[in-house]
Amino acid sequence: MANELRTYVSADAPPAKAAAPAEARLRILATTDLHMQIVGHDYVRDRSVGHHGLAGIATLIRTARQEATAKNAACVLLDNGDLLQGSAMGNQLAQMPVTPAHPLVACLNYLGYDALGLGNHDLDHGLPYLRAVAGALDMPLISTNLHLTEPGPLRRWSIVSCPLPAVNGQPMPPLQIGLLSVLPSKTAIWNRDVLEDGARVTCPLESLRSAAPLLRAGGGLIWLYCWPIWALHMKVRR
Repeated sequence: MANELRTYVSADAPPAKAAAPAEARLRILATTDLHMQIVGHDYVRDRSVGHHGLAGIATLIRTARQEATAKNAACVLLDNGDLLQGSAMGNQLAQMPVTPAHPLVACLNYLGYDALGLGNHDLDHGLPYLRAVAGALDMPLISTNLHLTEPGPLRRWSIVSCPLPAVNGQPMPPLQIGLLSVLPSKTAIWNRDVLEDGARVTCPLESLRSAAPLLRAGGGLIWLYCWPIWALHMKVRR
């Protein structure tokens, strides 16, 4: 899990002093490539895999949030993708109806993720399963360059309203965070049998360029780009 603690200026907040605008602090938490490792157990060999999966990460998330609160900072929690595939539990769940009791859905909702990016392996169990999971989540599941033939619960972009703590006793307006997430360009090849006529994958960079004006129009002050596997990029709108 990667996290950062940075300071941003809120243009709409009343300044603490006439000469300077108020400032707010934001901590960004992100997980990636969990691959259905909820408790860190190998169900094929019936043994521990040497880590505690999402259950173990949950304690880190709690600690990071407490640290942010102690420093009077807001906190946002994201995932970069590749959540749904990678374990025997994931394979079994993909064959069952998705309800709020779905183990991964229940964990993500309980932990209060703000948004999820879609990874190419999240397509491995098919579009109907992906739609069902997205529909059961309390947070947006985003893929900027995946275009579904039929409208569904996935989003190309999203703006998350992040509450900010008061600064010097002055209330702060919520921080509007614009979120984008792209699949690797080769997803169209890797998951061709799943996509077929149900969806198409477009160029990541071109998709980001076309979605950026939508974030701008929607009022996104900070833009976060979630890329599966290795990075979460950030741009501050001036």
